[in-house]
Amino acid sequence: MHSTQVAQMPCRALECAVPKIHRLSDQLANQIAAGEVIERPGSAAKELVENALDAGATRIDVAISDGGRSLRVTDDGEGMGPDDALLAFDRFATSKVSQIDDLFSLRTMGFRGEALASIAAVARVELRTRRRSDDAGTLIRIEGGEIVANRPCGTAEGTTLAIQDLFFNTPARLKFMKSPATEAAHVVEAVTALALAHPEVAMRVTSGNRVVLDTSGARDLAEAAALVLGAEIGPALLRCQADGEAGHVLGLIAPPELIRGDRAKQWLFVNGRPVRNPALARAVDEAFSGHIPASRHPIYAIAVSVDPEAVDFNVHPTKKEIRLRDGATLYALVRDAVSRGLRQSPPVDLGPVPRWRGEMRASDPPDVVERRAVNPVPGGADEFTRGRSLELRTVGAQQALDLYRPAPGDAVAALGEAVVAYDPGSPVTTAEGRDFPWDALTVLGQLHDTYLVLEHPDGLLLVDQHNSHERFLYEQLGSARVASQELLIPRIVDLPAESADTLEAHLGALADLGFALERLGEGCWQLRAAPAVLASEEAERTLLALLAEAADGGLAASRQLSDRWRVTLACHSATKAGDRLAPAAIARLIAQWRTCEQPFTCPHGRPTSIMIPMGELHRRCMRGMQTR
Repeated sequence: MHSTQVAQMPCRALECAVPKIHRLSDQLANQIAAGEVIERPGSAAKELVENALDAGATRIDVAISDGGRSLRVTDDGEGMGPDDALLAFDRFATSKVSQIDDLFSLRTMGFRGEALASIAAVARVELRTRRRSDDAGTLIRIEGGEIVANRPCGTAEGTTLAIQDLFFNTPARLKFMKSPATEAAHVVEAVTALALAHPEVAMRVTSGNRVVLDTSGARDLAEAAALVLGAEIGPALLRCQADGEAGHVLGLIAPPELIRGDRAKQWLFVNGRPVRNPALARAVDEAFSGHIPASRHPIYAIAVSVDPEAVDFNVHPTKKEIRLRDGATLYALVRDAVSRGLRQSPPVDLGPVPRWRGEMRASDPPDVVERRAVNPVPGGADEFTRGRSLELRTVGAQQALDLYRPAPGDAVAALGEAVVAYDPGSPVTTAEGRDFPWDALTVLGQLHDTYLVLEHPDGLLLVDQHNSHERFLYEQLGSARVASQELLIPRIVDLPAESADTLEAHLGALADLGFALERLGEGCWQLRAAPAVLASEEAERTLLALLAEAADGGLAASRQLSDRWRVTLACHSATKAGDRLAPAAIARLIAQWRTCEQPFTCPHGRPTSIMIPMGELHRRCMRGMQTR
């Protein structure tokens, strides 16, 4: 053995004996934790405001500059003594929990004891705090986790925590920050969510010299939401509420006509904490299904209260994700609360559109005005679109109900007989409960064979004849068994293998909708009957559309597929744009429309009508302006 090899052996043995695993320093550990807890300035603002809420604050002021890298949060809470103020910056030091069982019955916003240590590790921090019983307050300064000052000071009761140069010692994190405007918006967003969750606490956010949020004076969620969402949306918000054994739901939703292309104005709270919970969000979406387009999103702020032992907040360091013990029950509770809110809503004030005036009495028939009908389209198949020279009378909604007496061969009559037992003499209500002046409406005519033109006490009402009829059919298809009608000439339908398989898998569901099919051979089917509401020439096209719906996304036998089929069948059965309607048909359509639970949107979420206020007409015609 060479001498060099002998000399090296002890070194190798020594090298193997040195442990590779070592304990991280407190400073490095806090910086790593800060990466999870403090993702951006908005995260820091959220943690500090939550601490202020736990301290019993009634007012919280947040001042930001440089996109939130400089941040100051001041509250009038109980404050801290000198020992607590210093200990608060130690990791896992907290007053919120003391034993493991406390984690499963949390009644505070904070509990992990990580926030202040994480912030102090990546910023320059100054804390000033004083309890009411203390003559002097406490000042503590920390830079990058190192204490540089700890002494008594004069300060108001409560706590002020100022952050300077956030992420100054973590350049990698600093590199990934967005523009100052974007980061400032995230700070405002975080505080806004907490302001809505705790409307009893006045919160104010200033950016530079500009006040960007102020909920001072709000007494409840409705007032706070009005301040947050502004004059256009705030007064239109609808209250939703539901109670059950699993918990309580109280919230506000915007009506279907006020929707967004993103989910920015959606807030969910559980026990006063803003959370992300996909299941509860889906419950809201399901309630809005059929009221807004699939590509649009509702505005809402919904608070859920549950037993603290029925929710687990200790899922993620940010405390935004939760686990619910009775998730399925709460899903149904939220869905039902929103559904009832949409149906039983007060009048909606859309700013410049005046509130509805009182309804006319049924004994006060509107004036009858003779008008010449537009030139009819020749070759119509029945009275609903038959070309005849007719005098078009304007009629009130109650008179329209009286006109709803099905006539032989009328497409609407077939609908009445096949789908719903409709008694025109029965009381007419709308489940939305809005003070809508149905009996004060006067039909003026039809515009471009697409819109029904009605005089409204406050202006001009345009009703989309397809959308309104589609809404009526959709609701009727869901409330009664769909009658089937034999086709005079059965149709032969040739299907590719994939569509044929889909059809076989859904024969029962198609039969429930009124379709009767018989297999003739491989991929060849005979369509013998179709829903009575459907024109015979639409039967095959509608069947193919339903099969396409079933094949799309693998939603076979699901509740969502059933609803989508109702939408498709209603759409294909409804009056089309371009159909010229006889006066009696117009009257019947208006009478049907007013019975809908949700008369103001079609199943796809499009509006069934639009209102042009008299003020807007006067403005366009410059009425009231001085002229020469």
